[in-house]
Amino acid sequence: MFLILGLGNPGIEYEATRHNVGFMVLDWIAHKHQVQFQPGTGAFYFSRIKLGSQDVYLLKPWTFMNRSGMALEQAREQLSFEIADVLVVYDDFNLPFGTLRLRRAGGDGGHNGLASVMYHMQSEKIARMRIGIRNEDFSQNAADFVLSNFEAVEQEHLPHIIEQSALAAESVVLNGIMKSMNQFNKNVLLEA
Repeated sequence: MFLILGLGNPGIEYEATRHNVGFMVLDWIAHKHQVQFQPGTGAFYFSRIKLGSQDVYLLKPWTFMNRSGMALEQAREQLSFEIADVLVVYDDFNLPFGTLRLRRAGGDGGHNGLASVMYHMQSEKIARMRIGIRNEDFSQNAADFVLSNFEAVEQEHLPHIIEQSALAAESVVLNGIMKSMNQFNKNVLLEA
């Protein structure tokens, strides 16, 4: 069993914000596999798909970003997954727009959602995919920026970024993180 955790904030007012690219990636995967999200027993929504021979859960916390780990902990109590079989997908304003970075482990990089996940899982050894959301005009404070919508020119490229991020997440399940890092750690806009 594998679990892909997409980070975001619940509610329609946050749906299209930069902070919700983790949700966008999971929505793309769910749409591709023709599954719907349903409420879990806890503060999360989930879908289940099959990739190769692997059962994969797609999990969206229904808490605000800084409490994402609580939802994952609740899901762990029900699904009994190993932390080695989790990939966390989230935004990173320190990376240029369109850049993907897969890593096997590390610190939280100042991301409150990942910090919550690490706290509740009591580990830094959590695979993650950061999706760059920073644009050249970045000048506001980080909290306002991540909760802002993508600009019109960015929205033109966003579907390609989400698709490539989703393919990278599926690759981690099918091929492992090392091979996926070699293939997907790049700015996907430079090859579009």
